[in-house]
Amino acid sequence: MKNKIVICLILTASTGIFADNYYISPAVLVQHISASDSSFWGAHPRLALGYDTKCDRYYFAGELFAIPATATFADNSNPGAVHARATRSYGASFLPGIYLNNILVGYLRLGAVGSKFTEPDATKIGGQVGFGLQTFLNDCWDLRAEYIFTKYENIAGLGAPKSNEIGVGAIYRLNF
Repeated sequence: MKNKIVICLILTASTGIFADNYYISPAVLVQHISASDSSFWGAHPRLALGYDTKCDRYYFAGELFAIPATATFADNSNPGAVHARATRSYGASFLPGIYLNNILVGYLRLGAVGSKFTEPDATKIGGQVGFGLQTFLNDCWDLRAEYIFTKYENIAGLGAPKSNEIGVGAIYRLNF
């Protein structure tokens, strides 16, 4: 089993650049960021460009993504506290998974994100881990639902913010 996974990873890395499985993935996520004296609730769109491949029962994908803006639901900071609001982000993720049946994949999201915080004016890197389900609708379209946890670097006056996100999205395959 371990050998199969290693062989699949090597094949994915060596053929991913030439794969026919490039995709665009728009999504909408609801986010809660918490830090020492601050809490933020918001929502944002995410656009990802990626590629994926199937090897036996295993699924592998790589994505580059951008979050251009964030809408605020609630910004609950103590008076005089620094706000935990991230306005835009960019990052990369690796998504290993396993087929649960012919049309459903369970996957993990492992990645890094850079986010622009408003107060103080800082861009910080965070490590991401998450999980999700993806279902195949047809040759071009998939649907996704996922949860993502992010822990950021320390920000002066704010501490190390933590983010929890849940979201839904679609995948459109660019069949060349």
